[in-house]
Amino acid sequence: MKPMILRRALASAALLVSLELGGFPGSLPLVRGEVVSNNSTPILLQAPAIEFVPPPEDEDPPDTASGGTRGSCDSTNSGSAEAMAALIPETNGGLTLKSHPTFFIVPPASARGILFTLRDEGDRIRYQKIVPLSEAQGAIGIDLPESEAALEIGKTYQWFAIALCHYDPEGQQAESEVIYTLNDPWVQGWVRRVEPNAALSHQMEREPSLELAALYAKNGIWFDTLALLAELRRQQPQNSAWAREWTALLNSVGLEAIATQPLVE
Repeated sequence: MKPMILRRALASAALLVSLELGGFPGSLPLVRGEVVSNNSTPILLQAPAIEFVPPPEDEDPPDTASGGTRGSCDSTNSGSAEAMAALIPETNGGLTLKSHPTFFIVPPASARGILFTLRDEGDRIRYQKIVPLSEAQGAIGIDLPESEAALEIGKTYQWFAIALCHYDPEGQQAESEVIYTLNDPWVQGWVRRVEPNAALSHQMEREPSLELAALYAKNGIWFDTLALLAELRRQQPQNSAWAREWTALLNSVGLEAIATQPLVE
């Protein structure tokens, strides 16, 4: 065998051993057998770094029959641009470690505002707010302000988001004066605040990172995983890796239809 051929054979053998061991120099773990073609050169794709593991049934918030109507402000338009959805798993609930979590939804494109309501286990309103919407379409985050009472550990809360199809942002209406109908699109979900385990307690104060988001996801902490990924996307909007992780996370819990929606400030 000629020296050049021998070197190529040895290099191929080393690459094969590396792939069999699940590694690849200078990259994240690889998806076995999944390749794409770029100018006729096969390239192995990277696997998502975040894998959401649903919490045990005794920790998961109660299941509901539906996340609400995913209708349209325009009853003649049921297209994706007019759909409304909550960014939560199919159980319609999720866990948080935060005293004041963030809730993500995709409102209808023609909605002028969102009426957000948080209720406790006694069906008492803990927080209610009108959230005006811009013309930009995509996923929005609704924060529970630090000035409001903290979620209690071990307690489950139900939240609602109603699309205000006839809301006048210039009218300065109070929450109690907002007019909406039964036909207006809405979504609902559950959130339960839990106490962090030892591993999470030591990591929660770290700077936002993909590793921390992956740790949240591994422990079934849905709301904080999503909020941290959203923060990373806002900090580095040009980093396509964050968008890929966001899309993969939503796909993994059955939200394929809205996984590629842009994140709206």
